[in-house]
Amino acid sequence: MDAYVISQVPQPMERDIGIPPCLRCGSFSEAIQEVHLFLSARGGQTKLHQDPYSNIHCIFNGTKDWLLVHPDQTDLVYMSDDSKFEWGGYSEIDIDSIDLEMFPKIKDVHYSKVTMNKGDCIFMPGGYWHQVRSWGYMNSAVSIWFSQLKQFTDKSCDQVKVTFTPMDQVMVLWQFSGHGDLTQGHMDIHIVKRFLLSLADEEGKIWLDGFAATYLDSESDERDVTREDEEERGRKLIEYLDPDGDGYVTQEYILNLTIDQLKEVLLFIDPNDVSNTEEFEYSHIDAYDIEGLLTQCYNKRGMFDKEKFLSSYVEDLGGTPGKAAEIVESLGAHNKEVSLTDVVNLIPQALHKFHSSKVHDPSFERKMYQHLHQHDEL
Repeated sequence: MDAYVISQVPQPMERDIGIPPCLRCGSFSEAIQEVHLFLSARGGQTKLHQDPYSNIHCIFNGTKDWLLVHPDQTDLVYMSDDSKFEWGGYSEIDIDSIDLEMFPKIKDVHYSKVTMNKGDCIFMPGGYWHQVRSWGYMNSAVSIWFSQLKQFTDKSCDQVKVTFTPMDQVMVLWQFSGHGDLTQGHMDIHIVKRFLLSLADEEGKIWLDGFAATYLDSESDERDVTREDEEERGRKLIEYLDPDGDGYVTQEYILNLTIDQLKEVLLFIDPNDVSNTEEFEYSHIDAYDIEGLLTQCYNKRGMFDKEKFLSSYVEDLGGTPGKAAEIVESLGAHNKEVSLTDVVNLIPQALHKFHSSKVHDPSFERKMYQHLHQHDEL
């Protein structure tokens, strides 16, 4: 297919991925967040963007051309408003047709160009601007994402043999079984830890009610999260951190949290991004576009044309056959003929999940980013 895949590496494939020796000791041994698989059948390209993590990108097959721009030129690449105060980001320019009247400063950018071939790896620091074009049939690569640490402890680094190690023998914080929802795209647990420590008062206490009220209150207008949902999420996080009900935790307590405990805290703060789940289609495809399509799918007798809708939903709206069939079943049209009038009357019921879908809410990440920036903790 003329298609591409970006996914965490499924666990059965982990033994085929070699983790470089530089990530196997010291602080980095507990800082590999995710390992992503990239497959493209007939090439492809990215926007000019930043990654939220530092990463090492390695190519198995094909060729990739990289354009690299240092972060100190961010004001020249027209970063999108959506990605300001977030760890990742992308430029608003069209890389295939740059409008110099709209984006005149782009002509002053100094960039480097790198061509990678099969067997090559490149280190890409988090926040470094890059744009990538992939070439060759079945281009395949992996990207090893790891934390942007402020300090590094070299414990055991003098004892590790300099060899690549299969991924299934290395600690990777977020893994993917190969089935069901991805865990791809979580925040950095080490940055969340740094953030929590920076909230302490002069006595080293972190007051949890104030934290929940300030940072777990969403600012997104396009969401289905109610005030009750937010309060429940905050309550469960406070109960997890403070089962004795003291109302606070200390910096020492946060420093002593294990990796697994930090992951639990993160899941309270930032539940799995809906875009990594099968439910993403409900928020990805506009309900009003589906409604318009439904009203156009009828035959000469005024009856709903199920087959026309099933094919048009996939081809015109970019949906999947499974969700199309789900809509048809909700309309009662899966095993009998129904009139267009009946379809129109049942549309609110059939498209309920599309109207009430979850969307990714970046509020917490943006508040955390601004706080850390103000405290020189990025």
